[in-house]
Amino acid sequence: MCCHSQTEAEVFVESHWQQCHDSVGYIDMKTIKAFVLVVCLCGLSTGQSGAQNSPCSQETFRDFDFWIGHWQVGNDSVVAGYSRVDLILDSCVLLENWTGTGPSRGKSFNHFDLTSGKWKQKWVDNFGTNLEFIGNVRNDSMIYETTSVSRRTGDSIRHRMIIAKIDQDHVKQHWAQSNDDGTTWTVAFDAIYSRSIDQQEASAQEEVQRVLDDMYTAISFNADKPFDEGQFREVFMSGATLVNATQESAAQDPIAFAAGLKELEQRQASFYERDGPVKIDVFGKVAQYRGYYVASEDKTEKTTISQGVNLAQLVRDTDGKWKIISIIWDEDKELHPFKTKF
Repeated sequence: MCCHSQTEAEVFVESHWQQCHDSVGYIDMKTIKAFVLVVCLCGLSTGQSGAQNSPCSQETFRDFDFWIGHWQVGNDSVVAGYSRVDLILDSCVLLENWTGTGPSRGKSFNHFDLTSGKWKQKWVDNFGTNLEFIGNVRNDSMIYETTSVSRRTGDSIRHRMIIAKIDQDHVKQHWAQSNDDGTTWTVAFDAIYSRSIDQQEASAQEEVQRVLDDMYTAISFNADKPFDEGQFREVFMSGATLVNATQESAAQDPIAFAAGLKELEQRQASFYERDGPVKIDVFGKVAQYRGYYVASEDKTEKTTISQGVNLAQLVRDTDGKWKIISIIWDEDKELHPFKTKF
């Protein structure tokens, strides 16, 4: 039901009065009229008659559309993560889904506010970060700013984030922070967004990254979260092999490797491993993952056990799921330090 005038709304109430009364009992006629008038007439001020009258059809709402797409994010050959930006809610909101090659995951909601004439972004992530930016687009560059309070020191922090279009397939994001009200700035994040040639390939890269994330999550343990053998074995294809090149040991299958992890769990209270910048190549049903890993006693990473390079090969199974078929790793050494390559 949609009313286009106050008179039409009142006619609707009069014609349906008896039906309402019989259904729910006595209701004051003035109350019914007031309710229906509010419901009907609120549409008049928001333009409910189709896309051409949508409040988000104005050109200003399209100023940030250059960010829409599937992106690989990083610098040179180092990949920091993957970002997918979609236009949602009748073209009113840009939704960003960020998947870092490390542990970071986040989302942002971006929209133009007609009342203030400003763009606004709400950013949240899996570290508990909650930021609300305000900005404007100038010459294909979004300039967002906000202020937050450090959870560690209680100091005020200014943030300035610029998302600038380089060309049709490249966007640069530069995020700087200041602890002295803008006198000096330090870079928090600086990377190039490169548009994926094939969105299916971009989705496959994200799926491959999630498989490796699941593996790292499974092998990490502490007092509250034991080693998850089931999840660990789930990410591997039947017949998969794991090779530790540092120890020049024979290849192990996931079952034998899991047994070693359970022994480790008996010897120490906690263990944490994650990956960092990676490169993922996908061709059809096969994928190659290359990245570095950091293994520590716990999530604080104050005591590093080892760090090095992981190379993994994955295959898409008959159910369409990516599985690891082989993984080989070598530790950081003086003769081949991984930081010079990654």
